[in-house]
Amino acid sequence: MDKLMRKKSTKNKKIRPKKTIWVVLLICLGLLALVFIGTSSYFEIDEFFFHGNHRIAKGELKSTLEKQNLNYWLFDQQKFKNNLLSNRWIKQVTKIDKEFPNKLYVEIEEREGQALIRDEEQEKYYTVSSDLVVMERYQENPGQLPMITGLNEGQFEKVSEGEQLTEDFSEPMVEVFELLKKYELTSISEIRLTEFRYSQSSGGMMLYLTDGSQVKIGELRKLNDKFRVLSKVKSELKQKSDDYYLDLRVPEYPVLVDKEQDQN
Repeated sequence: MDKLMRKKSTKNKKIRPKKTIWVVLLICLGLLALVFIGTSSYFEIDEFFFHGNHRIAKGELKSTLEKQNLNYWLFDQQKFKNNLLSNRWIKQVTKIDKEFPNKLYVEIEEREGQALIRDEEQEKYYTVSSDLVVMERYQENPGQLPMITGLNEGQFEKVSEGEQLTEDFSEPMVEVFELLKKYELTSISEIRLTEFRYSQSSGGMMLYLTDGSQVKIGELRKLNDKFRVLSKVKSELKQKSDDYYLDLRVPEYPVLVDKEQDQN
């Protein structure tokens, strides 16, 4: 019996070293595989496909990848997205997809200038996007976009490109730009804001159209109703713009007001 036990013990001692060797070999192979995956050029992303970039060049978008690990397995998509969004022309990144082993697909939405503001002190003009990000600076009025006027003197002193305006009027103005696009109201030359006190949800807006028509929006409430009515009557308003302006302060009851009588 003792001899039998000794034989089994001897066999176990012979098996253990073999198991240990296999475990070490497997660990080494795993480490080698990780090193290969992390360093092989086969897995390096080198084909890029960008969509939605009309103003921004492909080279400029690729430059945001310079400080990133382009290995397919180690590529940090969130970091890349944040780098893209640091560009003031990019409003949002709608898609980032990888395709094995070396392709990257990116889709963005660019900002566009929607209106102009003026720095009275420096006598410079700036375009702003629909979400009130300052886009470009001009020495002279570039035209083509509506001018936001009627604000306090010095309202836009020392603004800079890439800055997002956070004035009291910013939130409702975002809605105004959305509605102008929704109802295809592209003939606005001036957006005049007066006596604006957003904390009290009051204030005034007057629109001046390129054909000479004027529209009194009034308080920045029921904006969707007001712009919907404007889109329906703008052609009729054009014919009477010399003598009348359209009062939409109560959108359920739009009124043509005689300019001359209103001044009196």
